[in-house]
Formats: sequence, C-alpha cells, structure tokens
Amino acid sequence: MDRLQQLQVSLRHQDVSGFQDHLHALRSCAANVGARAIYQRCLDLRTIAGDELKRSGQAHMRALEQ
Repeated sequence: MDRLQQLQVSLRHQDVSGFQDHLHALRSCAANVGARAIYQRCLDLRTIAGDELKRSGQAHMRALEQ
C-alpha cells in the first residue's frame, strides 16, 4: 500500500495520529526526491486536528494527489 492509500485509510477511519504519521513519512520521501510542493503541503498539515481532518480531509487529500 502506498503512502497516499495509507493516508486515505487513516482519513476514512478518522485516525488523526495515523494520518499525521503517514504525512510525516510522505514528507520525508518528498524531501528525498525534491518534491517541494508535496513536502510543503505535508509540512502545513503536520498538526492537523481531528475536526479539521473530518471537515477538510478529502480536500487536503485531493491537493496532495494533484
């Protein structure tokens, strides 16, 4: 399962801790390959709270996938 899929699973289960963990891993991968936009988006979301994940999680996922 790739990182985006893992993020989707965490989102589906409203698992904030898991979502943050997978964001951290994706951010590290993005930094290693120079994917600055993905790195920055992950950095911006690193402290996402449960209410934000529930309210805007799908929008954040779409932005990461683009």
